[in-house]
Amino acid sequence: MKSERNVAVLTHDRPKVRPVVEGNGKHGNLHTPEQDHAAALPRETRPEVGLSGEHRHGAIRILNAVLADSYVLHTKCRNYHWNVSGPSFLQLHKFFQEQYEEVGSAVDEIAERVRMLGGHPIATLAEFLNEARLTEPAGEPPSSCAMLANLLADNEAVARQLRKDIPQCLDDNKDAGTADFLTGLLQKHEKTAWILRSLLTHQAKPEGATQPQSAKDGHCCTTDAKRPL
Repeated sequence: MKSERNVAVLTHDRPKVRPVVEGNGKHGNLHTPEQDHAAALPRETRPEVGLSGEHRHGAIRILNAVLADSYVLHTKCRNYHWNVSGPSFLQLHKFFQEQYEEVGSAVDEIAERVRMLGGHPIATLAEFLNEARLTEPAGEPPSSCAMLANLLADNEAVARQLRKDIPQCLDDNKDAGTADFLTGLLQKHEKTAWILRSLLTHQAKPEGATQPQSAKDGHCCTTDAKRPL
């Protein structure tokens, strides 16, 4: 035997009634409490993209951590854009601007990916600092050479972390879309790291060799700052 109970569903006009079928028949036990709760939510807040709520929330947690790392990196690029000095000032000033614009675009794309999955991106400085895996030491601006070295280390660190995040998204959260999205970010950070390594042309000199004055002053980079991404 099947039994029916009436469940009120709110509409914009007045409550209507829909039947919920219970029992062991072909269409029995269709509605769980979680499904009834989800049905009461606005349609746009519950993406129906083939992912469970648990898997979406797992991907959102990863994305918010990547978002925090990207925001710290974006801030560091702006810092270096403002504070770089030395013989390569003009070229590096422009190069760091290109960097923060590229990373800023990635920040926006990551936040939008979180929204696509029905989540909310973190959006305060306190949250960014709490969630970020990258660090940002305070103090006097470093030399232009150290700026490049710091950005190289950060881009490589993000790339290493993304290599851990991608299989977690794919295997643990069944989210091939986010895994593919993070793979695109990984490729960008790898390319930026390659360009930064190319800019860091100061290498150890053979014993007895004279060190260039620019290296002594902390300016060990070329002036050929190419667009990174």
